[in-house]
Formats: sequence, C-alpha cells, structure tokens
Amino acid sequence: LYPESKELKVILYDKTYTNLPKGIGEVNGFYYSKEKTLYIRVDNRDGKTTESIVGHELNHFIQGVEGFSTGGNKISTIIYALESTGYNRNTLVSIRDYLVNYDRTKLSDDNIKIFNTAIGVYDAFDKKDEKKLLYYYDRIQGEIDSRAVELAIELKNKGVDNVTYKQLVDQIMRVESIEPSQVIDLFYKDFNYSLSTTESPTLKYQTQ
Repeated sequence: LYPESKELKVILYDKTYTNLPKGIGEVNGFYYSKEKTLYIRVDNRDGKTTESIVGHELNHFIQGVEGFSTGGNKISTIIYALESTGYNRNTLVSIRDYLVNYDRTKLSDDNIKIFNTAIGVYDAFDKKDEKKLLYYYDRIQGEIDSRAVELAIELKNKGVDNVTYKQLVDQIMRVESIEPSQVIDLFYKDFNYSLSTTESPTLKYQTQ
C-alpha cells in the first residue's frame, strides 16, 4: 500500500543492545523518522506483544506518509510551539517566558491550545514530574491513534475483530480519562528534535 515502506527498516532489540540513537530511555519501541527505522524492544516491560508494539510504531510511519496528526514525545509540544513561530534559536534565553509572552493574536485557536499545553509541559519537565509529562504525552492525538492500533491488535488476538476505530478511541479516552478538549494535534515531518538554551539542560527525547 505504501511505496515508502520499501525504505523502512526494523530493528528488534533487548536490554543488551547498545546502539540506540541518543536520548532513548526505557521505552517499548519508537519510530526514528530520520533513519526511517522502527526500533522494537522484544523484552518490553509491559507484557505487550511484539505485534502490538510494531503496530503502534508502524502507525507513526503511516501518519507521516499520509500527513495525519503525528505522534510525539514527552516534550514535543514545546518544540512544536516554538517551531510554529519561527523563533530565533540563537537569541532564545527563556523558553517559558517566550511561550507565556508570545502574542496570542498571531495564533489560531488550535495553536493557542498547543502553547498553553507547552507551558504545562515545560513546568512538568522543569519539576521532573514524569506523571504530568505522561499526562500531556497521552493527550497527543497521534499517540491516541497509535494506542488504538495497539488495542485493535490485542483484541484481535483475543478473537475480537469487529470493533470500529471510533469504538477503540472512545474506549481509550474513557479508560484514560481524556477529555476531547484536552487533545492536541501535532504535525511533524521529523520527530527527532533536541533543544538547548542558556536556561535549562538540553531537552532530548525521541518519539515513543
């Protein structure tokens, strides 16, 4: 279906693998768009099947090909907000001040929500509040969609294969207490970002 998939590579790895891209922590898998590579951890911590993890990460590849709302990482909302304004990386001193003080009249309603979310993400990162970071990460539309793919695979393996996409998403949002107003859309061409300023340590994460 996707000619672009001919360039896609898949690397299965476990805890002994030492050649991961920089910035990767304890994750079940990730799509590294820069190298068009799916990294799938076979000894994952959550008891998930390799098939469901592949489905999740492959869906991120499809999102990029189709131009759908993409996945992200724990701080991608910050990067997306900054990139959307054409900020000057060389003169940026305070990320938070920039986000707070940016002229909202120049932003669409969707981008205002992204900016407000980015401030919350920044504060959570600054406080090393992993629970709050995951709260925001879980509300990225592309991640919800990929978790829906995971759920569909898990249900199919249990003999349930007549569930619609809407039912899958509705179940995820209900179980995870996600309100529609909290969901944000990101449209990345490349997931892999790092950002360094005089205010804070380098922020490095890859998509998960």
